[in-house]
Amino acid sequence: MAPADMGTTAQKPALHWRFDFGSYGEARRFLDQLADLSKRDSYYPNINFGKTYVNVSIDAEGQMELGEREAAFIQEMKAYAAQGPA
Repeated sequence: MAPADMGTTAQKPALHWRFDFGSYGEARRFLDQLADLSKRDSYYPNINFGKTYVNVSIDAEGQMELGEREAAFIQEMKAYAAQGPA
């Protein structure tokens, strides 16, 4: 059996963030804000989280650069993260 030809693929742009919070409540508030933003924009980036952190990965979805939708989402996401504790 011959190994499958993996070929070469070009790396598409992707951005990754880690947001650290002082408490679970702060992380949860940020996650809820991201959920609302995702529902509103019908855009769902890769998100994983722990007790006091949230990781977000956004890729260009097959494009060579990030588009307006991703840029707008990133801007709002960063604004939510910059908000202090409730």
